[in-house]
Amino acid sequence: MNYCPGAQKYRQPQPEVIKCPCCQNETEIWTDEFKITCPACKNPLVRREYGAICLEWCREAKTCIGEEKFSRYKEARKERRFKMKEKVEAALNKIRPMLQADGGNIELIEVSPDGIVKVRLSGACGSCPMSQVTLKMGVEKLIKKEVPEVKEVIAV
Repeated sequence: MNYCPGAQKYRQPQPEVIKCPCCQNETEIWTDEFKITCPACKNPLVRREYGAICLEWCREAKTCIGEEKFSRYKEARKERRFKMKEKVEAALNKIRPMLQADGGNIELIEVSPDGIVKVRLSGACGSCPMSQVTLKMGVEKLIKKEVPEVKEVIAV
């Protein structure tokens, strides 16, 4: 196998510090760890760098870092995605009554691993010329406040 610069952090782990979103406690996590528990508040912390890292797209990822670490990565990613979807749904439940009062509604379509939330506006909101303002200034703003992992909310 050729040299892989992305694998170094998994083969030769280094400590990093991440901040707990619940209690703001700074907690050490090693570069080969995907999930830890905050020692202060016992909140599970999952590494946030799951964007376009090599483990997502490289065909050699499992061989490169080992089957056990690859399995832990996939499990932590699945758990993080499930929790993020629950949090987004809870935030939408706060917004939904306001939209319904004006004859509209919102439906969660997808929460991508890299923090992109896809929603469908329906009813009066689906055809409203101000729907993009509602989406960006209302829906996206609240979701990002409630779920900091979310990068963007888009309508489909």
